[in-house]
Amino acid sequence: YIHYLNKDWVKTQTYWTNYLQLTIQMEQLEPDNLTWQLEHSYALNNLGTISLNLKQNELAQNYLNESAQIKTSLVEKAPNNRQYVAELADTISWLANLAGDENQLVKANQYHQQSLALSQKLLEVDANNSNWDYRLALAYYRLGRSDYDLGDLAAAALNIQQSIDIMDGLLLIDQSNHKWLGTLINNHIVMAKLNHHQNNIDQALWHVEQGKYYYHQYSPQNKQLTTTANQLLKLNTVSSLIMNDLGQTKAALTQYQKAYDQFLHNSNPDQIPVFTTAYHLFIMSELSHSDAAPSKSQVFLDLARETLVTELASGSQNKEIKALYLMIIAADNSDEFTAQLQTDIEQMQYRNPDLFNQEKYR
Repeated sequence: YIHYLNKDWVKTQTYWTNYLQLTIQMEQLEPDNLTWQLEHSYALNNLGTISLNLKQNELAQNYLNESAQIKTSLVEKAPNNRQYVAELADTISWLANLAGDENQLVKANQYHQQSLALSQKLLEVDANNSNWDYRLALAYYRLGRSDYDLGDLAAAALNIQQSIDIMDGLLLIDQSNHKWLGTLINNHIVMAKLNHHQNNIDQALWHVEQGKYYYHQYSPQNKQLTTTANQLLKLNTVSSLIMNDLGQTKAALTQYQKAYDQFLHNSNPDQIPVFTTAYHLFIMSELSHSDAAPSKSQVFLDLARETLVTELASGSQNKEIKALYLMIIAADNSDEFTAQLQTDIEQMQYRNPDLFNQEKYR
């Protein structure tokens, strides 16, 4: 566990491999002992998640599938056992993450639906449990986020709102729970972007303000984390784009620049993803162009393109990187590299409205 916290995945993998062998031995000695079967599934699940961190996706798939099989068998034997149901929901959620990492977005969505159904079952077995409430809210969020990536905004809105409704109730119990705050803020980010794309400006801005309100409930230490700083940046990005749409171009650019400066101040530069940097340059290009500064806009666009090309040349399969690159290239660019990226996006059915502009590159 200490090595896991330190993200020393290789050593952690060694320890869990040894533990897996012990669980197999225990199960062989007492094949009908459900506790040993559960421990066996724990070892497999943890090895699967560690393999994911080591980018060993095929190995992760094997571990997680075997873990899911054992837990499914346990749930079938004891369908009202809360621990078995919760553990199976966790493993299914990890399989969804793996499918998402491999750009199998429809498959990931199906796993999220399965995990949601299991999370709903937990509350049927044990109502009025805040832990199960949070699991359900998280399952709704993950499914809604998956719907959003597939471009199904109606389904995304329904699932995200379900998550918000549950989280609002949980925050009445404990508004200082940072994990709960983070999930609720993420929900408001999606809803703000979704409503912006649907031109529901008032609703979009309301979700921005709600997200900011909950962001300010974080402790000062939490606000220094790159992940939380990125949440505030995303909220400010939506409001800046809305201001820009309304013709408030200088105010939009100024607000966004301040927001990004604040993000940099609160972040560890080594932890900022390449996509975040490239998307920032893209937004700066859009806002500068609206502010009648075409030369600056082109500079930002060129920098974004260079950043993305470098990442793609390194072999990145990141769907956001590919989609953003397609967003910023010239519409008549039809070289072999671009054509392959278009095929990749089409095959994975990625339709995230933040990055998918069919008219621009089709």
